[in-house]
Amino acid sequence: MVNVIGEYILSRKITTLLEFAELKVNTKRETPTGEVENDFWKSALLVGACYNFSNKISIGAKYNVLYDSDESVYSSPIIPFINITF
Repeated sequence: MVNVIGEYILSRKITTLLEFAELKVNTKRETPTGEVENDFWKSALLVGACYNFSNKISIGAKYNVLYDSDESVYSSPIIPFINITF
């Protein structure tokens, strides 16, 4: 997996972000006719925002602009997240 993330701090409490992720997908499943393997790369372009509770903790959500329900690795185009910085 490869990620590139850019953040822009709008205020002390709100941060916006833009993320590009390249995900390696490798699955294997059994069918009546035999085993089927999938091995491919899938791209995700995520736009999001988060609320900063402190300098170290933020909670937000990202939206996958490239989401395709038939081919996506994710189950939804909206991905909630919690960020904890050490």
